[in-house]
Amino acid sequence: MIRNMPTIGVRYDIDKAGGDYRGFACWKIFWQAINPEEIGDAALYEGDTAATLNKQERVFCIAVQSLDPEASTKIKAALTQSEAFQRVCAKPMFVEGAGCAEEPLAEAGSIDAEGNLTGGAGVSRSALNTVKKERTTASEAAEEEVAKKRAEEEQKPRQDTERTYFTVHCPYCGGQKLYDKNGVVYCDNEKCPNGKKPVDIDRYNLRRLIF
Repeated sequence: MIRNMPTIGVRYDIDKAGGDYRGFACWKIFWQAINPEEIGDAALYEGDTAATLNKQERVFCIAVQSLDPEASTKIKAALTQSEAFQRVCAKPMFVEGAGCAEEPLAEAGSIDAEGNLTGGAGVSRSALNTVKKERTTASEAAEEEVAKKRAEEEQKPRQDTERTYFTVHCPYCGGQKLYDKNGVVYCDNEKCPNGKKPVDIDRYNLRRLIF
């Protein structure tokens, strides 16, 4: 790694992260929390820490070096909120600066300005492709579920909550009344002895003929 360059290392507990298969598992958790576009112009590294090689701990580290001063902050914030990372992280979870740059980690590709993963990014690229595929599948499943619910709603009988009113004359006071399509007639409570009580439509029609 390049010394005197902003560096952050993400530390995983090897035993919690899958043992011999830790590389892929750790990168997958990393890419689930972080999109490459968020840390453009960065170099990636991976490997067991020096203390692990000396049998003093069991920690796998993913390191990122970037000229972006916000890269380390973004990575820490994203992984701190990741439940998957919290389940497998080592203590401390992160190491920054020279303490990380001195670790004997191997190159794991780089991210260009557009957020593309380039270079010798074998395991990291494989994990990223898996995460992208899972996201696409989840997105398609969500869209299908929305479309299914929309179709079900369209097939349900619609309840007509709107009322169509017709103006007629009250058989009791001669004033205007409202006759809705459900067969209920109302009148002005202050001007009609019947008030706003609903009137039987058949009775209304009979009185109307009498008038």
